[in-house]
Amino acid sequence: MAATFLTLLFISLLQCATEAQQPPSTLPDCHTIEGKLDPVTFITTHCVNGAWPSSATGPNAIAFLPNATNVLTLIATVFPFGDPQPLTSARLPNLSRLRLKNVRSLDASGGAADEDPFPFGWFTSGLERPRITEVVLEGVFLSSVTKEMFDGYTGLKKLALINCGISTIHPRSLFALAPQPGQPAVLTEFAVENDRALTVFPWDVLRPVANINSKSQLSPNNPWLSSIGHAEASDAFFLHKLDVLTITGNDISFFPRAILSSVSKADAARIVFADNPNACGDCTNYRQVPLVRWVIAAIGRSLRLTCHAADGSQRTGDGNAAYFHRNPDCSLGS
Repeated sequence: MAATFLTLLFISLLQCATEAQQPPSTLPDCHTIEGKLDPVTFITTHCVNGAWPSSATGPNAIAFLPNATNVLTLIATVFPFGDPQPLTSARLPNLSRLRLKNVRSLDASGGAADEDPFPFGWFTSGLERPRITEVVLEGVFLSSVTKEMFDGYTGLKKLALINCGISTIHPRSLFALAPQPGQPAVLTEFAVENDRALTVFPWDVLRPVANINSKSQLSPNNPWLSSIGHAEASDAFFLHKLDVLTITGNDISFFPRAILSSVSKADAARIVFADNPNACGDCTNYRQVPLVRWVIAAIGRSLRLTCHAADGSQRTGDGNAAYFHRNPDCSLGS
């Protein structure tokens, strides 16, 4: 009887697991919110769960999305593996912001296709990409950021890649966002967060948007990210208009020299280099002194810096030139 019971229990659990993996048969549950940012009225379409139609169903399959949509958010929606119906500007002529969170792909049998990257390029292939000003991908498996991934997004102001399983970033992945002659670049916010497979960040990524990029964030929880530097032999570039650069929760023991060069002419910037494994040690040997000299050199700069003392405590310094003039030896509040 015991063996029979265990066999039946195993079959029951297997049936439950199989049922749980079956792709949903209904479309995403969507609702629309109207907002106003004077003098502009914008429409946000918020969709959760459900199954996204495949490309075989044709463009009318996404008619459930209001064509007045300005902001589209998809959360926990299941996509058919390899061939989701692309978004199109014919259906969504006013779309300017795209946000995907925790979407996943299932194959025809209902099995997870998590080892294959989400087909972002195909999914957005029907959009007039210059109209898109914001892309936020969170919990969307990408594996890598390729050179061509953001081709055509010349109007992109915000790009956030959060928990996307990224292991590599091509150093020219933002080159398509470079301004045309006589025109400014528009990207003002760029973030890579919680990508635990990323070990090296190519600083050259920011080169084409250097004259306008105002907020860059490599944080938090990229615990294996241990190197930031130039992936290609080239001249230094300068982030003249940098507002905030945040590097926290990574595995970087020394503040990268490549960044110091790029921020040398940013006179109204704030740098946050905190919660990394860098030791306080001797200022010169641990490269904190160049950071302190940087903040002291211009009255409009500020710096938050933490380091680990020999006794195991974490020291913190946070302030402008006046603060670090009083504490120039990197003892950081000791």
